[in-house]
Amino acid sequence: MSLGAMLGSDVNLFLAEGPVRMRGRGERVELATAVPHLVGVVVRPTEGVSTAAAYAALDARERTPGRRTANWIDNPNQGDFPFGNDFEVAVRATHSQVDAAFARLESLGASPILLCGSGSCVFGGAPNSETAVRLVAALAPHFPWIKKVETLP
Repeated sequence: MSLGAMLGSDVNLFLAEGPVRMRGRGERVELATAVPHLVGVVVRPTEGVSTAAAYAALDARERTPGRRTANWIDNPNQGDFPFGNDFEVAVRATHSQVDAAFARLESLGASPILLCGSGSCVFGGAPNSETAVRLVAALAPHFPWIKKVETLP
């Protein structure tokens, strides 16, 4: 794991055996013992997000007095889902298409809704596979790439 952290930020994700919770740049990896089974969609807007720009936006937001990054507690559409992404608020504020993906998923009732990594992909949860298929159909006119996804057992 220490070699993986030196090679790159997300390398350790691929070295872990099972679902993980990543912290820092992705070099701190904890095995996630109670990951709920999730079904949903991943939406990729045409607008990309530079990882360097995402970190810069996050850093700028953290230095602004009275402002802080979001986590799952700040987001009412997360319900009891105990995971979040600190990049969400900063990236949504600087990337209109990512924000539009969140808004569209919210309007369709997806929950939880999470930014994937530093963006630009967004995950929207669905209660079952059939609803996820309906989300794909509803999102297709608005985004060039949408996939139905499911967590591994």
